[in-house]
Amino acid sequence: MNLIQIVCNEGATKILTCISALYDGDEFTKLELVAHKDNHLGSKAIHFASASGKREIIEMLIHDFGANVYDVTDGKQNVLHIAA
Repeated sequence: MNLIQIVCNEGATKILTCISALYDGDEFTKLELVAHKDNHLGSKAIHFASASGKREIIEMLIHDFGANVYDVTDGKQNVLHIAA
C-alpha cells in the first residue's frame, strides 16, 4: 500500500486534502499516486476509498487527483462492486 491508499482506507479526509495541496499543479505525481496497485488484490486508492464508504474522499480522488472510476482490481471488481 502507498500513502494515498492508507489515507483512503482510513477515511482521513484532512490528510488527503493536505496531500492534494502539496502536489497542487503536479498532475503527473497525483495520477501516479492514485494509479498505484497494491500487491495483494490489485486495488487502487479509489477502491480503498470505496470500501471505506467516504464519498468526500472518492470525489477528491476523481476531481483533484484524476482517479478513474472505471478501474478494476485484479479480481475484476470496480468501485460499485466494492461499495456494495
